[in-house]
Parts: sequence; C-alpha cells; structure tokens
Amino acid sequence: ARGINAEYGMVGLCGFGNLRGKMKFYEMENKKILSDFVASDTTFFEWAPSGDVFLTGTLSPRLRQDNVSKGIYKPGRDAANTPNLSKNQQKNQKKRENNNSRTRQQEQQDATAAAQKEAEFKTVVVDENEKKLRNLNKKLFQVQKLKAQVAEGKQLEKNQLDKISTENDLLAEIKKLEL
Repeated sequence: ARGINAEYGMVGLCGFGNLRGKMKFYEMENKKILSDFVASDTTFFEWAPSGDVFLTGTLSPRLRQDNVSKGIYKPGRDAANTPNLSKNQQKNQKKRENNNSRTRQQEQQDATAAAQKEAEFKTVVVDENEKKLRNLNKKLFQVQKLKAQVAEGKQLEKNQLDKISTENDLLAEIKKLEL
C-alpha cells in the first residue's frame, strides 16, 4: 500500500497482505526516512482527513481474532517512532532489551571480578606467608613443650626427639618469612 500526504509532504510505503506489515514514511522533499516500524497483520491503511494521523486496521475475515483498528500519530513525531507492535513482538522486544542490559551488566561484572581476582591474588600471597608463619610458630611451640618434658626427666620417643632437633631450622625459616 502507498499513502501520500501532500499537506505534510510525506509518503508512506506499507507492505501488507503476505508481508509482515512493515511501514516506512519518507519526507518527499529531502527523501529522508521519518519513521520505520511494523504494524503486524495490517490489511488497511488510510490518512485521516486532518493529515497528521493515519489509521491502520486488521479487518479481515481470514483472522477470527486480533481484528483491530489503530490510530497512529504523524510519522516523524515522537509518538510515531514508537512501533505499533503485537503482544508477542512487544514481549520479544523486551527480551532483547533485557538481554542487552544483561550483556552490559555481565561485562561490568566481569571487569569487577577481574579486579577482585587480582586483589585476591595479592591477598592470597600474603595469607600464604601468614599461614606458613603460624604453622612454624605452632611447631616451635611444640618443640618448646617437648624440651620442657625432657627437662622434667620424661622419656621421649624417637620422633619427638627428631622434632626437637628441627628447632634451629624452624627459627631460621621464621626469620626468613618475617622479612
């Protein structure tokens, strides 16, 4: 279908019938697109007498439901730039918008996660040293307890005596980690 609005200097080209109801409106003087949208299952298009709105209709016996007529503002205005979509098309558009916002959010989360990982790596290195230091101090404390038992005259097993002999190594390692 084609609709010329000489008063406003526009032409509307619309694909109905076997086409999906794509509508494009051009400014005749500059040959510039004013608006481009879809009016699904539309079978009728007509400019209103005022020339600033037009009417689309889904008025066909082939459809037992969804027969509707809609008034649309002059193409090029803000209201006309919002597409005239069916419920399914609106739902799909919302899904696409949500997916796009999720993609942006995911990119931000990925960047944040990378920064956190880097910070965690630095923290883990520090934590590993602190952990080793705690373990060495714990072993040193056990060695001192065993030495106290020897001083009391208690008989120790071979593995306990071996532990006492590691005291100098433990002290050296503790000194190295504290630097």
